[in-house]
Amino acid sequence: MQKRQILINAFMSIVQIIIISAVLFILYKFLLNTIGVEQLGIWSLVLATTSVSQIASFGLSGSVVKFVAKYIAKEDEKSVSEVIQTEPFPNVWTENALL
Repeated sequence: MQKRQILINAFMSIVQIIIISAVLFILYKFLLNTIGVEQLGIWSLVLATTSVSQIASFGLSGSVVKFVAKYIAKEDEKSVSEVIQTEPFPNVWTENALL
């Protein structure tokens, strides 16, 4: 059963890659015809910058939610404050390193 599930997952991953590639190809062709080469370049830079920001987060926002909820349940306001205040720093450092 597990081997069958792995094969299904692998096949669906391939299908997902093919569909995403086709959609992006059509999207870029549409954008190129609609907004032109210069604006497409700007759009691509903005998209790349936001993608780097998403990569840099490393899922930290989920961790912040978990620990804030945990410390609120324990009524530990100091720890809640520390988690919220320190969360942006890894993102800023990683974004600067990647850019």
